Amino acid sequence: MRGGVAAVVAVVAAGCGSGEASPADARPADAGAPPADARPTQTVATAATHGTIEVPFGVTVHGSSAAVRVSLDGNVGTVAVGSRPAAPALAYGFSQFPGYNVYQVLAVEPDRWVIAFVYCQGSRFTYVYYEDSLGGGLSAQPATGTCSGLGAGSVAVDFPAFSLSLDGATPQFSIDGPQISRAAGAPGTMLLGGRAVTFFPISVVDCTMVCGTSGWWELHVVLWDQAAAKACFGILYLFLDPGPLLLTYTLTLPDLSDPSGGQTFFGAIWSL
Repeated sequence: MRGGVAAVVAVVAAGCGSGEASPADARPADAGAPPADARPTQTVATAATHGTIEVPFGVTVHGSSAAVRVSLDGNVGTVAVGSRPAAPALAYGFSQFPGYNVYQVLAVEPDRWVIAFVYCQGSRFTYVYYEDSLGGGLSAQPATGTCSGLGAGSVAVDFPAFSLSLDGATPQFSIDGPQISRAAGAPGTMLLGGRAVTFFPISVVDCTMVCGTSGWWELHVVLWDQAAAKACFGILYLFLDPGPLLLTYTLTLPDLSDPSGGQTFFGAIWSL
């Protein structure tokens, strides 16, 4: 778990939780996006990923929900959604919630990313939240299976090349700041690590009521550095209390870097 504000909101990146029996429902939001066929799209594509990453935790998970099958050994393995073939996957984020260890997993298909948030209760795989870069929001399902924690270490990662078609039209948030901006219904831009990148929201989670004190919205985003041909997943927190925006849980392909350095704050105002 990361320190500071990121530690406070870490479990929300895993879909939010409340109580010991099962995670509570963080509400996916429909903010009035235009019809899909009216949205201009941009292609985000990178070469295959072949490298290693240092992870401060280790996990092995085998199990499934009604729609998602997870098979990870030492953080790497596969995730399959529905009838689609299993895709290579990496567990790269970890947080703790009372009664749960929560693992954030990125799986790469040739035309989409799948992000899964795996809840483990002791040695049991009990719940999964999942979404993909084609949209449709965050879904949650009970799961059955096994989990076992491992120590920190170096993990070999292999992902295929991919080509994502993104529009960034959902949700309809406007953001205005010196290093981050977005007009409602369009991709945004931010200055991250000294580089200008485009970000595309792929889903939104409404944590204004049920996830924690004061409340917030989450934008789950794909970041695109076109000049460097690098794409990155991250979570952008928009807090109800006045203050900076937070970007965290970032992982870049193909170089496996963390451009937020664990967490990056942006001075900005936002509106829905």
